[in-house]
Amino acid sequence: MRGAPEKADRNGAAANQPGGPPAKLLPENRAIVYTADMTVRAAKVDDAIARAKSIATGAGGYVADETTTEATPNGGQAVSMLVLKVPVAKYQPTVDRIGRELGRRVSLHQTSEDKTTEVQDVDSRVTSAQTSLRRLRKIMDKATTVSDVMSVEREITSRESDLESLQAQAKALDRQTTYSTVDLRIVGPHAVVHRKTAAAPGFWDGLTAGWHALVAFLRVTVMVVGAVLPFAALAAVIAVPAWWFWRRRRGGGGSPPAEPEPAP
Repeated sequence: MRGAPEKADRNGAAANQPGGPPAKLLPENRAIVYTADMTVRAAKVDDAIARAKSIATGAGGYVADETTTEATPNGGQAVSMLVLKVPVAKYQPTVDRIGRELGRRVSLHQTSEDKTTEVQDVDSRVTSAQTSLRRLRKIMDKATTVSDVMSVEREITSRESDLESLQAQAKALDRQTTYSTVDLRIVGPHAVVHRKTAAAPGFWDGLTAGWHALVAFLRVTVMVVGAVLPFAALAAVIAVPAWWFWRRRRGGGGSPPAEPEPAP
């Protein structure tokens, strides 16, 4: 597992490289996940793909995924999607080189996510699990009865499973914070690039969403009323005569009203 000093050294090396991100973007003793989403328009897509791979591997990275759509005879443009993994220390220089050397950069979006707390939490839990296992194995050595041995073995098996899960999490976090990700799209000279702009929702967005929700609610309500109305009408046709007949029977079959007593 990687400790804090190694992170600090790697971040410091990245900050000192020409063209790299400023030191404030690579804080010491922090585990940062860097991601770039870039679109580049190239005259020859195949040549740009080869150049992108060369830049990534030359920086100590590798190609994690590649999907390429070849050009078609009817004029369809070639498009390639590459997922490049680049060491954090070479992240920004690599992004700059790709945008500069492959062709014309159409778009670039970069994000960073601080995973320091998560890394520290997982590392601490791994250490605790390892300490707990050592104590259980010492208890196992002192167990004298079969029931004690079986009980401790079950607990050791459970703790070992937990430790393996935590170690897997630690390795995944280590990969994320060691290698940055560059999602690269390379398009031909005349390919159409669809851009999506995600604007923050405002007052009118909320008002519009509320209006649509109200309309949808009323539409559902009307549908439910329309579906229930025929049955309600039929129930009324049956219930009203029955109620009237029941009232007549009750009024006619009861005791006659008492005559008033004559006045003295």
